[in-house]
Amino acid sequence: MGTKVDPTNLSGKHLRLSRTIIIIFTIIVMLMTLGIIGLICVLLFAYNIDELSEIINSQTTSNLGIFVLSTFGVLLLTSCLGLCGALRQSGCSLKLFAFFLTILTVIEFAVASYYLAYSSEVESFLSDQMDSSMEHYKGENSTGADSIAWNFLQLKFDCCGIEREQDWVGTAWERMNNTVDGHHQKYPYTCCKISPEPGIEKIRDGLVRPTSADLDKCYIGSPPPGLHTEGCYDTLNQLMSEFGVWISVAIFVTIAIQLLLVYLSCQISTKHQAGNSFMFSSRVKDEKE
Repeated sequence: MGTKVDPTNLSGKHLRLSRTIIIIFTIIVMLMTLGIIGLICVLLFAYNIDELSEIINSQTTSNLGIFVLSTFGVLLLTSCLGLCGALRQSGCSLKLFAFFLTILTVIEFAVASYYLAYSSEVESFLSDQMDSSMEHYKGENSTGADSIAWNFLQLKFDCCGIEREQDWVGTAWERMNNTVDGHHQKYPYTCCKISPEPGIEKIRDGLVRPTSADLDKCYIGSPPPGLHTEGCYDTLNQLMSEFGVWISVAIFVTIAIQLLLVYLSCQISTKHQAGNSFMFSSRVKDEKE
């Protein structure tokens, strides 16, 4: 005669381990999400970059902002559902957690696939936006968002212009016939080596001050010894390529973890439902007896 097995006691250790895994990962995701949101707020308030919409057109900025906020909102909601569902062993919450997590996984996979398939279009878009931003450049001592961005890029990444220093010729800034200490500027002096190199605070506040020796090395000679001849676009692409492998690995690891959490959530909710069904059938049988 076969032994009846109570489904509420099936794989008790396995279910506890699954709950623990979900709780740990959801707490980590919640802390990381809140940390990122907090960091963004701190940076916005600390650097007072209220002219961000000048860097890219308003429609793109609006769409990007809505997408980012929606993603963080769904991520927080999903993490809360998973944490509450695992702590309270709520099958309904875990099912919603698995549903939203599946949507996020599909979105992440779609975005990654789009980038890999249309990377050339993404690079072209970046080049166009850099060209547009260059037209809003106001100078080395400006506190506008575009000016801060270009001064930071050129000083910290040892680059100049999009592809070369000649990119500055014909821009709105160059047409102003800028001069510094008797030197006619065909490119900003942030394209050159400045000693000591100014920190982020000075770049933000428009307090970049080169010495006479720095300016001589920046504008005298062919080519000037202090000039950064590599374009910022190539520099950024090279930097992105170096981290591309790690970014790809991180994306696939994230997707794998999310799929694991979906599986564990569905498994717990299924066991929970099976246990409830068994308890209900047992009560009905006892009442009949």
